[in-house]
Amino acid sequence: MALPRVCASFGHSLVSRGCTRTAFFSTRIAAIVPQRQLSSKPWRLWETVQDDAPRSEKTPQPRTVSDEERARNARSVIIKRLPKRALHPQVEELFRNAGLDIKFLKMRMNRFNYFSDVLGFAELASPEQAQEAISKLSNSTALDSQSPIFVDNVNPYFSWDPTTLATDFSYWESYDSDGVSRAMAPLLEQRRVAFGVVPPGWAQLDQKIRRRNAQNRHVVIRALSEYGVESVGSAAVNWGDLRQKPRFLCHVDFATKEGAEQAVRDLHEKTVEGRTVGLRRSEVSLSTAYRIGQLDRGVLKQLQEMRVAPAEVDDEMLSKPFVSSHVREKHGES
Repeated sequence: MALPRVCASFGHSLVSRGCTRTAFFSTRIAAIVPQRQLSSKPWRLWETVQDDAPRSEKTPQPRTVSDEERARNARSVIIKRLPKRALHPQVEELFRNAGLDIKFLKMRMNRFNYFSDVLGFAELASPEQAQEAISKLSNSTALDSQSPIFVDNVNPYFSWDPTTLATDFSYWESYDSDGVSRAMAPLLEQRRVAFGVVPPGWAQLDQKIRRRNAQNRHVVIRALSEYGVESVGSAAVNWGDLRQKPRFLCHVDFATKEGAEQAVRDLHEKTVEGRTVGLRRSEVSLSTAYRIGQLDRGVLKQLQEMRVAPAEVDDEMLSKPFVSSHVREKHGES
């Protein structure tokens, strides 16, 4: 059984820019856990410890590093505030255009909208080049963004181990060929589902948005775990409107197509922990199709042939910067 497509009667709006298309209404995607929890994650730890802030009791103690790792970190830099549309080759080119010999670039991407994380790590040829990178590239706006990036020394205890990216049902993937393939496989294999819930979801509205989103996401994981969940996206903000139909909350990748189809059959328009939910097959929005085309045009073509990605994203469109539909309409463009 093929997963049902989103139909007009299920809602009236689209997921916000950068997400796959569904009929659930969505506002801007927000972070899903409190800042204190974020700083305890291995990847985020290095963003917070760069500032020589007093160490709290909950901050993990530095791990043991080998001399080889310490030497590698000495010739490496952390890149902060990367634009979400920055491509891996663009960041590498930024360093090379500055006359720097970049040996390795570590980035990660959101597997549901294919945008880059705000942090990256670059290994240079020597500690001297690392300092030169800090001097030349800090406050640079060369990555097609009005906001500058910041380049700083990597913490001596930073780990290059890819397992530091792994958390339960994480939506982050390493920004390399394997990570891109893993991020696109659920769409190709028809095991990505859009999950909605009648607002305001399960979390109390008197909490901070990050905590509320995290609680709603945890209910999704709990409700779907028996079907074999691979990844759950960040929760969209539910503002607590009075709509009585499910509103988009997050995307879910199942381990198998069969698991996705069974979850839809069992739970669509059913009650989960007191709230009505809706599950529909995810389709690809224009902006997400554009992003996929930047990463792998072959995959985009397959998705277009499957009719889950808009056909209007072609080589000509991909050769130009992306312009959203509402901007094109404002300027009278087709």
